[in-house]
Amino acid sequence: MNLPSFLDVSPGLFFWSIVNFVLFIILLGKFAWKPIVGALQSREETIDAAIRRAEEANVEAQKILKENEEKLAAAKKDMTRIAQQGREQAEKTIAAATEEAERIKTAKIEETKAAITREKEAAMRELRAEVSNLVVIATEKILKEKIDGEYSKKVVDDVIAQIPTRN
Repeated sequence: MNLPSFLDVSPGLFFWSIVNFVLFIILLGKFAWKPIVGALQSREETIDAAIRRAEEANVEAQKILKENEEKLAAAKKDMTRIAQQGREQAEKTIAAATEEAERIKTAKIEETKAAITREKEAAMRELRAEVSNLVVIATEKILKEKIDGEYSKKVVDDVIAQIPTRN
């Protein structure tokens, strides 16, 4: 049976391949294995340290986040309290201003009523004085003239006509 040439196994080639492989393993074990394992261990330690630092940073970040959330909640609470106090103060100020305006309005109304009453009383005094003067004048005219009923009635009517009419 003829096998193709690439499948032919030569005992010498097989032996030298085994020897080369064993030498390669020995050389690899003597010179390269320790540095490779050391580099891998060093890399593993570096990765572990980086993971620990990342976990510590994550814990610290979570702590800071929690603190910030607490501060934010406290700030919101303070803001709400301050806004409520502002509203209450504004309501008090408005109520006080309304009361003051009502007091001033009432005082002005009373002052105006008093002024109207004084003016009315002054006008009435003036009217009485005027009527008194007119009655005296009419009486004088009546007495100067002869006493005549018709004439007296005419004089009184004239005097009354001179009195200004009230609206």
